[in-house]
Amino acid sequence: MITSRFAGFAAFGLLAGATPAVSAVLNCHAELPPVDHAVCTNAKLRRMDSDATLRYETMIAKMGEDERKHYAGLRDSWLSARSTCGTDLDCLKTVYKTWLMLLNSLAH
Repeated sequence: MITSRFAGFAAFGLLAGATPAVSAVLNCHAELPPVDHAVCTNAKLRRMDSDATLRYETMIAKMGEDERKHYAGLRDSWLSARSTCGTDLDCLKTVYKTWLMLLNSLAH
């Protein structure tokens, strides 16, 4: 079931990670792990990934170092949730939609 795969992601807002995540657009021309390959081979997921990356980078560009570390922890939690989907496109779409909704709410 999709929900059980990323149930921990629903609570990621409560996590405060100390490790900054590296933000970058997914390179679909490189050799990729299965989850990234699944994103790259689906036009909707590629757009969602680009949109999420742009929104995240725009948001953290306006922050101080402590805030960036906090939001990097949230992004790390999201990436962990995304990786649990493997190549399940429905799961990936749900995880991306949730992340984009969170980014939208944080931007306002």
